[in-house]
Amino acid sequence: TFDGNPLATAVAIASLNVIRDEKLAERSRAFEGIHYLEER
Repeated sequence: TFDGNPLATAVAIASLNVIRDEKLAERSRAFEGIHYLEER
């Protein structure tokens, strides 16, 4: 687990901040919709 490793915890927090700050979840959902329409 990552509980006891401060470096791993810092990396995880930094990764979550990037996901939030760059709005990656929202952008991913938008891209998924476009990709779905192109395949039809």
